[in-house]
Amino acid sequence: MGVDVWIFQDTRLLSGHFRFLGSLCSLARQSIDNAIQMLITTNMLSIEVLSQNSFHIQTDSLINNFINQTLQDIRRRQSFMIDTIRSNQFMNIAATTWAYSRTNAEENFVLATIPVSSYTNNCICALSLESCSRPLYISYYSNETTLPGVVSGCLPINGLRLSTLQCFYDSECLNNLLKALPDDYNTFNYTPQLLNASLSSIFTPTTPLSILIDELFVERWIRNRNYSNYFTSCAPQSCSYTYVQRNDVLYMITTILGLYGGLTLVLRFIIWHGLYIIRMKIRPFFLRRHLSTVHVIQTEVAPTAID
Repeated sequence: MGVDVWIFQDTRLLSGHFRFLGSLCSLARQSIDNAIQMLITTNMLSIEVLSQNSFHIQTDSLINNFINQTLQDIRRRQSFMIDTIRSNQFMNIAATTWAYSRTNAEENFVLATIPVSSYTNNCICALSLESCSRPLYISYYSNETTLPGVVSGCLPINGLRLSTLQCFYDSECLNNLLKALPDDYNTFNYTPQLLNASLSSIFTPTTPLSILIDELFVERWIRNRNYSNYFTSCAPQSCSYTYVQRNDVLYMITTILGLYGGLTLVLRFIIWHGLYIIRMKIRPFFLRRHLSTVHVIQTEVAPTAID
């Protein structure tokens, strides 16, 4: 079809384009809030109190898994939605994939669906949802123009992912967009506010929305870790640590001398006190033996008579 045929339909596509973008923003925010609530209820268990370095390593791993899991969940939802539409060949309100076709009286006015070849390169959305795309056209005061960065695809999600926010940084583009609105909307005398391209951001005006959607529109994930709170919550009753040191020659020499001096004192104490104990145990034995010997001699001398 020519461009003129799509002017009216593109106005409706553009409206759904922005509404769908707002819905994705809300879904991203809700998904992040739900994921954070689940993360808060997660307990980190350890056999012993972790050091500050180990604590940071484990929390970083936990946060990285949380971010990756959150991003993968939203991507799986989008993939499931697109695969469902592709597999079931659903029609959409813009009739970009399938269209109704009615036969004439000779063919009994049969109502059927036929694939739509709506793009200049004769791309058929019914066969390939991701390959077909074209710029969106708007008309105002009998003028026809395209919106920079705004792309139409086979499905709203396809066109949105291929689009950029370039129009929101361009005053002329926003003015043309306002001129294309119905007269009822123009009575509000609304002045659009441009996005500031000078602000520091990882996303540029020409960054595809697919990247923003996959990143959940998040510029940076702020990590908040507090080792003091963790240590206080654990409240350990005792702490122990090990100190690993490689012994040198001087340390070995002083250790041997220390052991030698210690052994000398111990052996001196054992020998002297041992001899004293032995002496005290043996002395009574010798005294009893001496007394017995003297007594025997006296009994032998007593019976002798003198003539």
